[in-house]
Amino acid sequence: ITPVTLNFEMISGRDRLKPVYSYFPAGHKGFVYLLHGTGGFAQNTATSFEFKQLIKDLINDNFGVIITECEEATTGIDVNADGKLRWLVSPADSVTNIDYANIKILTDTFYNRGVTNRSKLRFSAGMSNGGNYSAYLSSYYKYKAAISYCAQAGAVSLTTLTPLQFCMARYDNNENVGPTGNANALSNSQTISGRGVCSKYFIKERSPLYPERFARRGDITLAKSAAVFNELKVKGYLNNKNYFIGFADAFVTIYQANPTAFPELNGLTPLQKLFVVEQVDLSVSDHQMYSDYNRATLKFFNSQCL
Repeated sequence: ITPVTLNFEMISGRDRLKPVYSYFPAGHKGFVYLLHGTGGFAQNTATSFEFKQLIKDLINDNFGVIITECEEATTGIDVNADGKLRWLVSPADSVTNIDYANIKILTDTFYNRGVTNRSKLRFSAGMSNGGNYSAYLSSYYKYKAAISYCAQAGAVSLTTLTPLQFCMARYDNNENVGPTGNANALSNSQTISGRGVCSKYFIKERSPLYPERFARRGDITLAKSAAVFNELKVKGYLNNKNYFIGFADAFVTIYQANPTAFPELNGLTPLQKLFVVEQVDLSVSDHQMYSDYNRATLKFFNSQCL
């Protein structure tokens, strides 16, 4: 596709400036809010490989994109004292809830500039806490459709009139999801459908690793990717079909205790190491944003259940 560069700027929210990344293709048919998970922020959403794949697919399909961050991420203050920095999903109210207020203000800013307008369809897609927020935000503002990655949505399934697609991960090991969360997401999807509102449910399966996997982003050579793969294989982290054994978190703990025991992995830059761990997470089908179902996401945004 034609390469694009997101526009970055600071835009006034309700109480302070907010970091915002955006891109609006000429004649775009609508725009999508992309929402980070717990502990995330605007920059890592805009630069994350899996989110970037979705961004490129959306723009190539003539959607605009807007990325910002929750107020807790901007201030670093855990307002509701839940021990996490994340979107405040409730109350769904643009007067008392600053995250809902900021979305409205930022959207109005783009309207007032004339780069988009109120006739354009609005959508949202989020990961984890951002997935829950996507479900509630899209319901409150009556978006055309929304997607929740690795989140179960919850009570909004009883009331939302916005089509909602769930994209889950089979072996999600997050404390707020797991097998119970995956089952709840399916139940919530069925509840939405049962009320006559479009809803779909997908769950990503695990996949084997392969020597070229870590070259996927482009800054790790094919030779180095194969070397890291072989290191994992030799040290017993892959079974005879090259599925990763266990979860990436346990492997990271072992690596951090003795980095020199993994010379190939240890020779990577910090960002490259994080990418390797992310790719292992994806192969396991753990709690991680993924681009595997981008085509299903585009189809849902374009036609919902038609």
